[in-house]
Amino acid sequence: STANLTETFEPRGLLIEEQRINVVKYSEDFTNRGGTSGWSDHSARVTITANATTAPDGTNTANKIIPTTANDSGHLIHHLTNSDGIASVYAKAAGYNYVSVILQKGAADGVGVSVNLTNGTIHASHNIHADTKVENVGNGWYRIVLKSTTTGHNHFSIQPHNGGTPNTGSHFRTTFAGDGTSGIFLWGAQQEVGTFSTSYIPTSGSQVTRSADIVSISGDNFGTYRTNLLTHS
Repeated sequence: STANLTETFEPRGLLIEEQRINVVKYSEDFTNRGGTSGWSDHSARVTITANATTAPDGTNTANKIIPTTANDSGHLIHHLTNSDGIASVYAKAAGYNYVSVILQKGAADGVGVSVNLTNGTIHASHNIHADTKVENVGNGWYRIVLKSTTTGHNHFSIQPHNGGTPNTGSHFRTTFAGDGTSGIFLWGAQQEVGTFSTSYIPTSGSQVTRSADIVSISGDNFGTYRTNLLTHS
C-alpha cells in the first residue's frame, strides 16, 4: 500500500531475492551526462553537486540537485530507460522538502508520486499502483518506490520542488521558481522489471544484473539444527 514504512532494524530472517537488473546506468552519479546512458538536466533548469553529503550506505556519494531561479516546470533530471519497471530512489530534504518521482509517457499519461521529505508522507500522486511506497531508512533519508498502473514509459524523472501541486496534464511536473540554493539530496536510483521492488543494485556506467540468491545448509549443520528443533519441541 502507499505507506510510510519505518525501518526498525529488527531481524526479519534471511533475505532471498530473485534475479533483477537495474537499467539505470549511473545509479549514484547524477552529474553524468550521456544521452541514453546517463542523466540529463531538463533544459538546464537544475544544477547538480556530486559528493555533497553522506549517503544511506555511509559513503560521501549523495548528490545535491538544486533548481534554478527560472519560473518553470523543468526543474528535474531524467534518464532515458524505455522501461516499464518499478522506479526507486533515495531522497533527503536539502532546503526543499518535496520531491516527485515520475515515469514519463504522454504529457497527460505520466505516472508520479510527490513525497513530503519531512515526514515521508505522499503529498500527491497520479496513476500509481497500490504497491507504491515510502520507506524511512534513517538520518532524514527515504527510499521512494514508484510502481505504475500503466505501460509504455520512456523516461525516469526526478523533480525537487516547493510543495506546489504537480500538473497531471503535463508529465506530473510542478511549476515554480527556485531560489538557486535550495534543493534535495539524491542517491541510489533504480529501475527494475518485476512485480515488486527489491534491494538496491549499484551501477556505474552500465546496467547491472544481480543473480538470484541461492541458499543451502550443509548436511551436518542442518542435522544439528533439526535435532535442536526436535529436542525443544
